[in-house]
Amino acid sequence: MFTRGSEWRRWDLHLHTPDTILNNQFDDWEEYLKTVEAHPDVKVLGVTDYMSITNYSKLESFKAGGRISNIELLIPNIEFRIAPPTDKATAVNIHLLISPDDPQHEQEILNALARLDWEYGGRKYSCLPDQLAALGRAFDTTIKDDGAALRAGVTQFKVDFTRFREWHNSEPWLRRNSLVGVAAGADGVSGFRRDGAWAALRDEITRLSQVMFSGRPGEREFWLAIGSAEDRETVIRLGGPKPCVHGSDAHEIAKMFRPDGDRFCWVKADPTCEGLRQLIYEPGDRVYIGPSPPVYHDQARVIRTVKLSSAGGWFDDVSIPLNTGLVSIIGQKGSGKSALAELIAFAAGSWHEHEAGSFLKRAGHHLENMSVELGWADGTTSSANLSSDPSDANQVRYLSQKFVERLCADDHIGTELVHEIESVIFSYIDPTDTLNASSFEELRAIRTEGIREEGNRLREDVMRFIREECDLRETAAKLPEKKARIKTLTEEREGLTKQIPVAASPEEARIQKELQEKRGALNIAQQAAAVDKQMLQKIKDIRARVSAFKSQITRFHSEVEELLIQAGIPEASRGSFRPGFPPDTETPLT
Repeated sequence: MFTRGSEWRRWDLHLHTPDTILNNQFDDWEEYLKTVEAHPDVKVLGVTDYMSITNYSKLESFKAGGRISNIELLIPNIEFRIAPPTDKATAVNIHLLISPDDPQHEQEILNALARLDWEYGGRKYSCLPDQLAALGRAFDTTIKDDGAALRAGVTQFKVDFTRFREWHNSEPWLRRNSLVGVAAGADGVSGFRRDGAWAALRDEITRLSQVMFSGRPGEREFWLAIGSAEDRETVIRLGGPKPCVHGSDAHEIAKMFRPDGDRFCWVKADPTCEGLRQLIYEPGDRVYIGPSPPVYHDQARVIRTVKLSSAGGWFDDVSIPLNTGLVSIIGQKGSGKSALAELIAFAAGSWHEHEAGSFLKRAGHHLENMSVELGWADGTTSSANLSSDPSDANQVRYLSQKFVERLCADDHIGTELVHEIESVIFSYIDPTDTLNASSFEELRAIRTEGIREEGNRLREDVMRFIREECDLRETAAKLPEKKARIKTLTEEREGLTKQIPVAASPEEARIQKELQEKRGALNIAQQAAAVDKQMLQKIKDIRARVSAFKSQITRFHSEVEELLIQAGIPEASRGSFRPGFPPDTETPLT
């Protein structure tokens, strides 16, 4: 049970396994399992294979035996190749992401696959391994190996889309327990031209799909319908908006959990199939593609746990997990909602002892030995004992229920009241201080414009610092993996060095020495070339920054120029406010 609520977790919904039917470049299962276990940040796997769940079943058995304990959920992802081909003559990839919640889900899946068939040579073949192998042998009578027959059968088994849709619609268990996904790239709906002969079929495939497989930012914006009005109309017509999910689509160890551009798939939900289904209803808020999740909180300001102890029976000794988002405390009157909020405020140094009706003031003598400990997201803790004087650390902003009630009790038209108060204040302001404003609201906007601009600048700086911190944390998290890689390469180098044969003659010894010298020279040259390329990249970055800064200067001067004109500054003097920049910045870089 996931008591903290929805959190951002990394999911890889498109991952093949050893023994995958097509393009299998894995070595063995042990190395595969170790690689999965070396990525504790990945919580959900879409175990993918072509028209089969055999490898899903095998990986599930490993998990049941105690392996890959870092994975919370395995989802069968059956990949189908659907006719007709795209403009690039490749079949359309359609995926079925199937819930494993039903204890009989594997048998239900096999039952459904047995009812999907394709005809060749006057005989129908179902979508089961033995039938697919039989199709492979019928297609190529020279095949003797069972594995080769299965690969040939899977390669040829391409039902047309209409038949696939009819089959899916006729399987009630499958429809209740699966989501249909389609590749959004060239091996999917983007492979058809919108104005081509297959445009209508493209639309029908898209309508059937509930999720899109894509990590491209442009495609994600399109399917979320946040682009142009025309794009939004198209997406809605095709049953959208739709969530975009992504996976590494790895067929080898080196590419596992390493999608191009670090386009990791982050899902804000419990690692369950119901969590996956929630993406359909909140496609823009529940899934994100990028190197890190869209969490830009100051970790030192986020409470992760509240631990209560020694309450003398008033509260259980318990650690309560809190979500980083909105948290609501619900319960009947007198069940302790306000008490818990006050205890958190007390431990954070934000409780006001003069607050009327305070729970801690009324019950404090019963809770003298009680301790409250707050666990923060940055790993630190802060604690307080109710027998001690309250701290003034003010780590949170606490608005008590009584405080809010006092504000709201006699004010049913708060907006109008505020407006009237502002009108009275404005009427007493010296006319020379109104800055020609006609209302308090307008005057406030004029007087705070500079503060707002400074606030925006500081906000951008804070966001930049937080992003940099996230990058540093991510780099630090990868350090053990890189150290392990260095160790492996060092051991391989030592092993290869030991295999170098001893020279059988002085001539061979001379050649070996000369070869080592040339290899050393080559290594030095390669390092020098890498340094030169790094310098060229830095020069490229400098040019880009200079260009961007020049644009900022131009924009700044345009904004200030208008204010200078309004302030009556003569044109001859306005040039002093144009920021200077050396005319030639290119020569030093060449």
